[in-house]
Amino acid sequence: SKPEDFAEMMVFAKSATDKLTAVFGTRYVVGNVIDVLYRASGSSMDWAKKALGLKHSYTFELRDQGRHGFVLPPDQIQDTGKETVEAVKEMLRLLNEELVAKKKAAAEENKKVEEPPGFEKVEDVVD
Repeated sequence: SKPEDFAEMMVFAKSATDKLTAVFGTRYVVGNVIDVLYRASGSSMDWAKKALGLKHSYTFELRDQGRHGFVLPPDQIQDTGKETVEAVKEMLRLLNEELVAKKKAAAEENKKVEEPPGFEKVEDVVD
């Protein structure tokens, strides 16, 4: 079954995919693993979401789609890396926006928002 915040997760994923596609025009399918790829239980993505309570947990599949046995051809490695970096940067930007909004709302209520470990370095990546 899909998590309660699936629609919100899809907003992040689609925005990241748009940034990825903008680099070389590569099209990726976005959606639930079961709907897009195949039924798989016990993935690290599921575990991180449930066991650790992470709000955002995603899987990136590389360009190959299995034609080469899931071994990316050498001539696709650098381009895949470049476009994937743009997707990750977009997700970090969105996470940063989310955290800033939470901090602002918490400040208005005189509460403190706990930042995830290492999150103070996100702004360096996003800029």
